Amino acid sequence: MPDQISPADVKKMAELARLGLSSQELKQATKDLQSIFEHFAIIQQIDTDGVPTTDDITGLKNVVRTDQAQPEVLSQTDELLEAMPETKDRQLKVKKIFE
Repeated sequence: MPDQISPADVKKMAELARLGLSSQELKQATKDLQSIFEHFAIIQQIDTDGVPTTDDITGLKNVVRTDQAQPEVLSQTDELLEAMPETKDRQLKVKKIFE
């Protein structure tokens, strides 16, 4: 991690994120990011040896059922297609949302 973050670094990150920053915003973002990096440096100094990881603090397990074919649902396809106002090649036809 760099000791100092430069306005050029922030400008490059802004360009990659497709953000247009004014010169004032660039100065403020540089100051803010430098402060964040300083906090990271402090956190990195904390001795975490012997501290167990906490990647799962809830103890919950995956409760989603496994995928199973449901022939009764597939058999209703024709009924669904018949109920739709428009279909094309056995697919539902809907209005465009993108040009």
